[in-house]
Amino acid sequence: MKRISLQETAASLDLPVHTLERWIRQGRIPVVLMDNFCVFRQETLARWARQHNISFRIREKDGVCEGLFCSEGLGAALQRGSVMHHLQCEGKEDLLRQMVRGVPLLPQAMEGILLERLLEREAMVSTGVGRGIALPHPRVPLDNFPEKSCIITAFPQDPMDYGAIDGHRVFVFFLLLARDVKTHLHLLSRLSHCLRDEEVYGLLMEKPEKNTLLEMLVAKEKVFAGKQVNRP
Repeated sequence: MKRISLQETAASLDLPVHTLERWIRQGRIPVVLMDNFCVFRQETLARWARQHNISFRIREKDGVCEGLFCSEGLGAALQRGSVMHHLQCEGKEDLLRQMVRGVPLLPQAMEGILLERLLEREAMVSTGVGRGIALPHPRVPLDNFPEKSCIITAFPQDPMDYGAIDGHRVFVFFLLLARDVKTHLHLLSRLSHCLRDEEVYGLLMEKPEKNTLLEMLVAKEKVFAGKQVNRP
């Protein structure tokens, strides 16, 4: 069970305090109020927030998301995903299809839907952002998936022509799957920042295993988060 102040709980839900108090009294939200502290199961409240299209993100007092593996942090999303190597691909659709099949816990019935969404996004403009990196993602999050964000990383056997903005072939793909647009933008910002780091880029060129990549990106995310908190 989680126990934080009424004010912190309201802030985590982007709600006015008086609204949260009223909803608790009315039994509209899975939270119990005790001596100006809110008690709740974090997963239950997160699920309720998603069902009601309300953002939910608990922060520490300094404003940094709790721990390196907070539920919607970059590290957690990478940990929940997979890293795929040596993909033999006949083209863009074939690569995306293989990545979709590598998404943990994705129901088989949703594979075709996700692939279609990814191809629709690529038809608008390539997600090849330059320097051999692409960030494929659906334009609109899928309904009821994922419950928690995940990132699938793929290294094709050979760099691919992907219509990237700089014309370079792509050697690494990061498939971003988030439960809502706000979370997607948060992860995209963190990942994009890390990918501009030359140390990270050098590691990607080596096509690292999951644990090595995770360790590097989590360390870079921690530095980035600290800069965000200390920014005037």
